[in-house]
Amino acid sequence: MISVLRDLAGLGLYLSQAGMLGILLHRLRFSTTEIHDPVLALVYAISTFLLGTLFHLARLAALPWLAGAVPLLAFALVWTCLMRPEWVPSSLWGRKFGHLYLASSMGLVALWGLGFAIRAAAASPERLASIVLIAAAGAAAFLLLRHKAPA
Repeated sequence: MISVLRDLAGLGLYLSQAGMLGILLHRLRFSTTEIHDPVLALVYAISTFLLGTLFHLARLAALPWLAGAVPLLAFALVWTCLMRPEWVPSSLWGRKFGHLYLASSMGLVALWGLGFAIRAAAASPERLASIVLIAAAGAAAFLLLRHKAPA
């Protein structure tokens, strides 16, 4: 059960990185709003996305079809967020959807941390690390849900 939560949380965060990269590329190419430091934002987004890709390729090496499907799905998501085709509902481009998606991903991370904390030995570094993970992910999910984003 804990490994399933870990995999779902990792996949959710990886796909949110892909979406973030696509939205950033879209803003750099098509938007008139200025990004404070576009080079830094682009380097950060690409590096976290590529590291996530390498992580999932290594993690899923035992299942070659899945190891190829997950990055392919992520690259398709980057393209979709960049091009914003008309067949995608416009409500997906709003902040509300992004906040709900990221909050649910962080909630999965918090559940994984909780399961890890329950399994870890008392007073171990693993338990302390999982408590920090639970607190950070739970706080991020709460703040994202509490934020009043425009519909």
